[in-house]
Amino acid sequence: MRLSVSGFVVILLLGGPPADLVAQVPPPPPPPMAPGQPRDAATQKTGTAKLAGRVTALDTGRPIRRAVVRVSGPELREGKSVSTDEEGRWELREIPAGRFNINVSKGGYVSLAYGQLRPFEAGKTVDVTEGQAVEKLDVALPRGGAISGRVVDEFGEPVTGARVQPMRFRVAGGQRRLMPFGTTDATDDLGQFRLHGLAPADYFVSVQPGGFTLIGASDDRTGYAQTFYPSALNPSEAARVPLAIGQEAQNIVVTLSPMRVATLSGTATTADGKPVPQGVVMLRDSSASGIFNLKPALVQNGTWRMSGVAPGDYVLTLQYIPNLEQIAQTGTTRAVTSAEMANEPITVTGDDLRGIALVTSPGGSARGVLRFEGAPPPDSVPAGLAVRALEQSAVPVMLPGGSVQPDWTFAARGLSGRRMLRVIGLPPGWYVQHILADGADVIDSGLDFQNGRDIADIEIVLTRTAAELSGTVQDSKGTAASDYVVVLFPTESDKWGWQSRYVKVGRPDQTGRFLIAGLPAASYLAVALEYLEPGEESNPEYLERLKGLATSVRVSDGEKKSVTLKITGG
Repeated sequence: MRLSVSGFVVILLLGGPPADLVAQVPPPPPPPMAPGQPRDAATQKTGTAKLAGRVTALDTGRPIRRAVVRVSGPELREGKSVSTDEEGRWELREIPAGRFNINVSKGGYVSLAYGQLRPFEAGKTVDVTEGQAVEKLDVALPRGGAISGRVVDEFGEPVTGARVQPMRFRVAGGQRRLMPFGTTDATDDLGQFRLHGLAPADYFVSVQPGGFTLIGASDDRTGYAQTFYPSALNPSEAARVPLAIGQEAQNIVVTLSPMRVATLSGTATTADGKPVPQGVVMLRDSSASGIFNLKPALVQNGTWRMSGVAPGDYVLTLQYIPNLEQIAQTGTTRAVTSAEMANEPITVTGDDLRGIALVTSPGGSARGVLRFEGAPPPDSVPAGLAVRALEQSAVPVMLPGGSVQPDWTFAARGLSGRRMLRVIGLPPGWYVQHILADGADVIDSGLDFQNGRDIADIEIVLTRTAAELSGTVQDSKGTAASDYVVVLFPTESDKWGWQSRYVKVGRPDQTGRFLIAGLPAASYLAVALEYLEPGEESNPEYLERLKGLATSVRVSDGEKKSVTLKITGG
C-alpha cells in the first residue's frame, strides 16, 4: 500500500516522541525504524536455548489462553513471539545467548512484563546461555480497570466524536509532563465512552472535542478546548479518577464549556523564498501546564490554516523536506537529502491570528562514520542501527537522524539548535566510547547546528570494553531481595539529566542479580529501591534526594565490578 505524502509527513513528524508516551506499561521495544526502512538482509540470530512459562489470571489462577508473549533484546532485533495454549503455557526455542525482556498481553487484562509486580515499572531481565532451558517464566495478569461515562456540552447534550483518553503525570524528556496512557475512545451518539485495560493508578480523564483531524476549517468563533474531568481546562483544577485492580469507575461525566477559540493562518516559505508546496505545521503546547499535545495543519502551496485553537502559549513548527514526494513513494527516509526548519512561538488569546509567516532556514547536518575499536566490526549492519540527533531538553517533536549505511557511514539532516548524537540499535556487546568532531569529544556536550551548520567527518568510536556493575541486593533483614531497582548515577551533578549516558537503571534477572552494562569510567552513586517510576532517574531533583542514601562506586574502563547493596527508602 502506497502512503500519501501528507500521511507520511505526519508519521515523520509524530515519530519523534518516545514510544512509551502512550504505553500503559512501557515494555522495552525493539529499536525504532523509519517507515519503510529496509531490514538487514541477514536472518535474525538464532541459538540453542529455550524459554518457557505459563500465563494465568491473577484473581482466579486460571490459565489465560491466547495471551501474546513477546521476547525482545539486543540479540533479537525483531523480537520473537508466541501465544499461550489451552493451559496458558508457552515455549520459544532457538533463542540465542543474551539478556532478554518478556512482555505479556491479553485483551481485558493489564499488559505486564515478566517479574513486574507494580504498575508502570520495568520487568526483570532474563539471562540465557547457549543450550540453557529457562522455564517457569510465569506471569499472572491482573484484570484491567476501566473508566466509563459521558461527555456533554454546556446544555447537557451529548457530544459525539470527542476523543477521550486517560492521562498520568510522569517524567519524560527530563520534565514532568501529563502524558497519555492506555487506550483511547471516541464518544458515540449518546456521548458515551469506555476506557479499558487500565492498570491500577490515579488518572486524569482528558477530552479533545472533535477528534484528531489534519485540517479543521471552521468559521465558528466559539468552541471547546481540551477539558479534564469534571470540567477543568487546567490539570491543576481537575479531579483524579483512582482505579484499583479490575475496578471500573462509572458515571464519569465531563462537561465542556464554550470558549472563544482562534483560527491561525499564514504562509510557509522556504529559505530561498519559494512557497512550501506541501508539508505539515505542528502546534505544540509550550505552557507551564506540562501537557504533551500536538495539533497539525496541512501546508498546501505555501499556505496553511488551523481552526479551533484555545488560548495558550504554543510553538509552531514546520519542517520542509524538498524531495518528500520521492520519500513517500518509496516509503523510506533513507532518501532524505536535505531539510529545512522553522519554529515560531505564539500566544493565542482567542482572537484570530492571520499572516503568520513561517520561513524555514537550512537545517544543519551531521555526517560521519562508525569506527570499531578492539575487535572487528560485525559482518553486516544490524537492522535498525541509526544515529539520532536529540534535543538536550524537553520531549522532541521530531527525532532527526539517519540510518547507518553498509559502509558504516551515516548522515543526519534537518538539524537545528544544540543536539546530542546517540546511536540506537547497537550490535550486542558494543558501546559508544567517543564522538569526535573538530578534534574534540562531543559525546556529552553535543553539537550546535545553528544557521544550517554542516558538520562532517564525525567519528563515533565503538568499544567492547565498557565497564559493568553487577551484584545483589539485600532487604532490611539482610535477606537476598528478588524484586528491586538499582539507580546508578555519577557523583558529578552536571552529568545528570535526560539522555545522560552516566545515569542507568538496573533490575534483577531470574536469579536475583542485577547487571548494568555499558558504563563510562567514572565515580558513581548506587541506590537500591523497592520501586522507581520510569523516567524519575532523569529528574535531577530526584537524584539530589537520593544522594544521601547512596553507596559510592568507582569503575574504570573495561572493569567488571560486583557490589552488594541494601534496599533503602526513596
